[in-house]
Amino acid sequence: MKKSLFWHLWILFIVIPAHGAKRAYIYKGTGSCLDGCSEAAADVAAQAGFIPSFIHSALIQARILREASVWIQPGGNAIEVANRLTYDQKEVLKDFVRMGGTYVGFCAGAFLADTFVDDAETIPGLALIPGTTYDYPLPKGSHILPIFWLGKTFHLYFEEGPGFRILSGAEIEIIASYPDGTPATVRFKAGLGNVILSGAHPEAPESWKEGLSDPDGSDIHLAIRLLQASAITSTSR
Repeated sequence: MKKSLFWHLWILFIVIPAHGAKRAYIYKGTGSCLDGCSEAAADVAAQAGFIPSFIHSALIQARILREASVWIQPGGNAIEVANRLTYDQKEVLKDFVRMGGTYVGFCAGAFLADTFVDDAETIPGLALIPGTTYDYPLPKGSHILPIFWLGKTFHLYFEEGPGFRILSGAEIEIIASYPDGTPATVRFKAGLGNVILSGAHPEAPESWKEGLSDPDGSDIHLAIRLLQASAITSTSR
């Protein structure tokens, strides 16, 4: 990920919450990237009308998650996150969704939603996906990809994110597709809740794109709409 910090904005999030806003918890701890992934997710959540709060792994407890309607798992390293979380904490996150919450996973957060997060299938994830993730086949590093998003092409930031292989017959909405036509952003039900996963980064701030050519600029509005839709479609919490 690229260099971007939002600490100056974070103070505003605390002091001026949106009236009647629901709370979004954003993971920030072992495995979250050091270049502002959690902060970028918090910025988008605030613009979508949520009250964002950073949560590290020790705070992943059922009584605490009852206060939130959305959990955002940002970019980073899914294997490090999965190794850090205990079995019980993974169950807490799964129950949060099954009982009506929304899980939003960007890049590594999407990998974490798989049954396993490593190729050898030895490190359990959250097992939320009706299918599997895979490493989308591009050279390592950052790219700007043309993504077909709800009928229109946008150029999104991408850095070693997943594609999705969905089980036949699974009820799933494909929000966006990669240039080869495979799913890039998906939404589906899990129990009473929703899961939204994106291999690319609609939440990416412009600073991440240093040295890259982006023909159409910021895509944050796409991430904002994803979160706003989750507030409408999830069971009230």
